[in-house]
Amino acid sequence: MGTKAVLLDKPEALDLKEFVSEKYLQNQIIEYLNAATGGMFWQNDSIGIKGRKRQNRYRPNGVADILGVIDGHSIAIEVKAPKGKILQSQITFAEKFRRSGGSYYVVRSFEDISELVKINGWI
Repeated sequence: MGTKAVLLDKPEALDLKEFVSEKYLQNQIIEYLNAATGGMFWQNDSIGIKGRKRQNRYRPNGVADILGVIDGHSIAIEVKAPKGKILQSQITFAEKFRRSGGSYYVVRSFEDISELVKINGWI
């Protein structure tokens, strides 16, 4: 994701959340969760190619960006930019993951993950 050049008459109107890449946010979330929760989280390195299915019997489409475990409970976290859209393959994965007993979340900011950690009592 490239950087955006922005010219504003009122710089205070700039919402920096719109300029944080999903990849940067993923890395920050993983570092935070591993340091703060006592759980184990890692990045899912699946490679998606737009318009082409990459699923095989060993890796389903739509796997969340971050996978982890806390106290024996499986966690999947999909990281989206503020205006990012959830794909059908991600919805399908989320439904199967939840039916299998895991917890699946979509976050759009570091504030979202902070709130999620507090609500779930992970720290």
